[in-house]
Amino acid sequence: MDFSLTDEQKSVDTTWFQWEMVNQRMTKSRKVGKLLTVFDMLKAQLQNFLVHAFVKMKQSQSFESAKANVCNETAEIQVDFFRELCFEQQQEIQSAHWSTSQATVFTAYVWLPDKHGMSVAIVSDYLEHDKYAVHTFLSCLLNTVKSKHPLLKEIQFFSYGAGSHFKQKFLFVNLTFLQEEFSVKPSWHFFATSHGKGVVDGIGGTVNCLVWKESMAGKVIQSAEEMARVADEKSSKINVVFISATVIEERCSMLDDRWKDILPLPNTHSVHCVSTVKKYVVEYGPLSTGDHKTFAFRRSIVGDTTGETSDQVSVVTSGDFLLVKFCGKKSIQMYMAK
Repeated sequence: MDFSLTDEQKSVDTTWFQWEMVNQRMTKSRKVGKLLTVFDMLKAQLQNFLVHAFVKMKQSQSFESAKANVCNETAEIQVDFFRELCFEQQQEIQSAHWSTSQATVFTAYVWLPDKHGMSVAIVSDYLEHDKYAVHTFLSCLLNTVKSKHPLLKEIQFFSYGAGSHFKQKFLFVNLTFLQEEFSVKPSWHFFATSHGKGVVDGIGGTVNCLVWKESMAGKVIQSAEEMARVADEKSSKINVVFISATVIEERCSMLDDRWKDILPLPNTHSVHCVSTVKKYVVEYGPLSTGDHKTFAFRRSIVGDTTGETSDQVSVVTSGDFLLVKFCGKKSIQMYMAK
């Protein structure tokens, strides 16, 4: 695209609209200025836009390729947090609208061989969409999938890249434990920002619609467990599971110990693929295809201080001797340590 302007064009007055933050709210503001100003703004944003468009294209291609290549030993799963559902009642009084209880709905769709698929909705009264909920929901999901398809050896997860939900070191470490627990090799792939919509949104919408229709027909639904039971009874194609907040909270202490002192994955924001190697060790890259680096989340796993490791990875135990690299300002020295 040619952004060259003549001197006469540069001085032309023009009007445009621009989204910007005003008083902590995104506002569409009207701007007046020279045409050159508009072009300079576009040029400044073009590089980031082209990178975003490239990532969107490559990750979409990987998603479609994974769907086309599922077999008896591989599966593809897209996951998502649906918006929290409210317990609405027929003929409820006005003040009830402002104090309605809610439930979390975690949705997943599993692509399996022979064009078969599995829709899963996990309903919970645990309202935080945090690392503890994600771990518990994934464990439940893999239990459901493996019980019906025990031959699976590899699972590719796809999701949006929200750091509060999925794109975080806690999930990546959990994947390495799920590999051992369920005897599958999991990998996680992220769509480009704002391109994570899919069939999972329809699953959440269906659960919402089924429960709402029952409520409007006069059925009183006052808990997440009741909501899950009603949705499961009314839907023949969605596997609806209820997980109580107590189950999630009971795992918090164990998970905190697992995550203690783990290192952050370098440049997590630009990472769009993470696959497991062994406990606390993953391979990661900017795209699902291409070259990937190896990373260890624990310093007790041999590697440099950034957590990146070579192909040979071993766990250090008490009493072992290590060759430690010390990087000074002018030189690098090696020391033996026990």
